[in-house]
Amino acid sequence: MLFRSKTPKRIEMVLKRDVSKEKMINALKEGIEANTSKDEFTKLGSDISRFASIFQDKDFDEKNKVIIDYYPEKGVSMTVNGNPRGVISTPLFSSALFKVWFGEEPADKDLKKAILNSKKKS
Repeated sequence: MLFRSKTPKRIEMVLKRDVSKEKMINALKEGIEANTSKDEFTKLGSDISRFASIFQDKDFDEKNKVIIDYYPEKGVSMTVNGNPRGVISTPLFSSALFKVWFGEEPADKDLKKAILNSKKKS
């Protein structure tokens, strides 16, 4: 699966409306929990907390650009509007985070299908 591969990956989001930091953090936590076992989710506790702390000081405004990159040698890095926000290097976290979009229970099944179908056409 895409989220398990050891190749660089990127999720780039341009927000279409204002989103509070709480809503963004909770949505990502819920997405991770929905796509991991209870044991994995427990193991990810400190990484999820660190990820949440990266976004604690900022609400997200319409047109903000959030980029989540994965590099096998580095881990997951987050950037908001071109400003680096932090890196989490745990392999389990990177896999769990990308499952939010590409796992068995993606945040948006139509979006997952559209992304994967567009990839096949390239």
